[in-house]
Amino acid sequence: MLYVIKCRVVCDIIVGLGQIISCITSIGSISWALAAYQKALRLSLPNKAKLDCWALVFLFLWRVLVIGLRVLAFAVFASCTQLGLFVLCAIHWMLMLSWTLMQHTTFCSTKIREFGFNAVAAFICIFDFFNLIEGHTRMRYVIYYFIVYCENVAMAVVWYCHQSSVAGWYRLPVIIFVVAVFWVGILVQIIYYLIIHPNNKPPYASEKRIRVCVPLSELVDCKPDSPGRVAV
Repeated sequence: MLYVIKCRVVCDIIVGLGQIISCITSIGSISWALAAYQKALRLSLPNKAKLDCWALVFLFLWRVLVIGLRVLAFAVFASCTQLGLFVLCAIHWMLMLSWTLMQHTTFCSTKIREFGFNAVAAFICIFDFFNLIEGHTRMRYVIYYFIVYCENVAMAVVWYCHQSSVAGWYRLPVIIFVVAVFWVGILVQIIYYLIIHPNNKPPYASEKRIRVCVPLSELVDCKPDSPGRVAV
């Protein structure tokens, strides 16, 4: 009997470690795919400066922190109410779909295909920001990350209150990670755009350099400068 109990404990530990490793590798794979996508996209555009190794590192860290905390918030919220998670994702998807449609992209030859493209882009935006048009992106990032941060905090708080009777050591660290570490990811993003981004590294064209201060008229302009091209 004792042998059976020990085997079950060992199996539970192995399964738990396997799940943790699976989650970490999955988030890492998604983050690396997004960073590699940015590099490949710039390689395909002759007028774009190429990304070096440091740019890839910062892109990877930025995505890992933002997506990782997003997935963590989803996971703890799903442990309380799976239906609530699906409802939240559906609302977020519809909001992002409306946003992508307002940008009037022209990637496809027909309106039906364009709508399908926007629907897929909106699905990606459930987890992370996906830029579709050229131009300054800081206002789009601010709006998107404000929505995502509020959702993440709300999901974590609901889970924390739901688990109020459980004396788990992980309850407070989860809240701290969701509330505070998110801003570490934003800090990495800011460092990337101000220092590591190829437009801000010599040799660069002065008109393409990323400026800290930009006129409001430029920030609110959401018209694509180059139709049919994903902004980088």
